[in-house]
Amino acid sequence: MPSSPNQLTKQIASHYEAQYQEFRQQFDQLQIEKKQESLFTQQWIHQMKTPVSVIQLLLEKEQEQIPFSIRQNLDEELDRIRHGLQLALYQSRLQQFERDFHVDQLYIKQLVTTVIHDYKSSFIRHRTYPKIDIDSDLMIYSDQKWLGFVIEQITSNAIKYSNGDNRNILFYTTRADKAIYLHIQDEGIGIPSQDIRRVFDPFFTGENGRTYRESTGMGLHLAKLICLALDHELSISSVEGKGTTITLRFDQG
Repeated sequence: MPSSPNQLTKQIASHYEAQYQEFRQQFDQLQIEKKQESLFTQQWIHQMKTPVSVIQLLLEKEQEQIPFSIRQNLDEELDRIRHGLQLALYQSRLQQFERDFHVDQLYIKQLVTTVIHDYKSSFIRHRTYPKIDIDSDLMIYSDQKWLGFVIEQITSNAIKYSNGDNRNILFYTTRADKAIYLHIQDEGIGIPSQDIRRVFDPFFTGENGRTYRESTGMGLHLAKLICLALDHELSISSVEGKGTTITLRFDQG
């Protein structure tokens, strides 16, 4: 405020200064609490990963004694827990994205192959099979961890909504307008036309989400936010009853 010409404006200036200082203290306290909450969340998630891994090892060790149907159900539930923990972890990390970000040269096929390997048991359980049509030498610039998470979320959805029956999920690339496009195409149930515009909204599950109970409505939302932070474009097209294609665009200068 300008220099106060009289006692009244001095009092007003003093009042506003006191309010501002109180606001700053509250803001700083909220920042501290938010950071502590984020740290606790990340530590808790890492702690929960250990018992999940132990349970998985026990199931593998005792697989001969456990009926196949029960073992398959347990594997599926463990995958849901792992997926939920992964969502929570990256949601927490996203709040400090600029501190956890490293751009490097990445080979798309290698990254996709790693994701497919991690989801091998899920592919088998859902009777769905990956097909890769990507040049081994095709390279982009991005953050391996964050981009890997995006591809994981897309792959997980593609498997979940493929509806089994020996369906394929195709991973392929195209080039156009000085950009490389990674397409992930499934042959699943597709997305109703009234839902397609909202699939990236937080917690939106739509008609398909009411059928598949494990849907959280956060996977594609986080993928979209991460792509915005990475400066990659994420788009989706779908035909109900025929399948869905999600496309990642990587600009090449």
